[in-house]
Amino acid sequence: MAAAIAGMVGFSRWTGEHIATERGEIRRLPLEDGSVATIDSGSDLRVALDEESRRVTLARGQAWFQVAKDRRRPFIVDAGIAQARAIGTAFSVSRTENGVQIAVTEGIVATWARNGAGAMTILRAGDFATFERGALVPATGNSPQAIERSLAWRAGEIALEGDTLSDAIARFNRYNKQQLVLSDPSLANEKLVGLFRIDNPAGFARTLAISLDISVSMTAEEIRLSRKKIAGS
Repeated sequence: MAAAIAGMVGFSRWTGEHIATERGEIRRLPLEDGSVATIDSGSDLRVALDEESRRVTLARGQAWFQVAKDRRRPFIVDAGIAQARAIGTAFSVSRTENGVQIAVTEGIVATWARNGAGAMTILRAGDFATFERGALVPATGNSPQAIERSLAWRAGEIALEGDTLSDAIARFNRYNKQQLVLSDPSLANEKLVGLFRIDNPAGFARTLAISLDISVSMTAEEIRLSRKKIAGS
């Protein structure tokens, strides 16, 4: 497992650069101020560090930040419709077409909507905030275990706890060229529990074949999942 993760994760150092990760690429970036950004597959961000500020602009995707303490220079992540600010803490920011989610794993983070008229929401470890387009304040909650599961990608894993098969397939397909295809829509809402390697969709499919008693067919490009045909039907 350690060897597999090492092959997926790249290491480099940036102070004011553009970083874009490809499908299946998870990159760990030590920053000049001592902070570290761990960047998920299919993400795009820019880092700008100077004497007065530390700013990351996240255009798409997700990153988890371990922020070095520096009270003179707050660490700000700009995710378009939402912003987050920390001094010394650890938190993730995820940006999709539908909105932005900020989740705190350590310390305290202040977050606000770009058009929120200055209203801030304070998040502590285990809290999350979800911003939808046009909303002035986020929907918030507290779920430390769910946050840790959602960040399993940092270790090259996908953690499922009651997730649907359709959601699991979407997550695997973000990381792999060999795509999972659900041939039978009636399987979409099957609930799953387990911990799987991100880069092993074939192993995930073989587990499904046993646990759900389904048919699996594989090519180099795709893995098709369908219900087994009943003899005589």
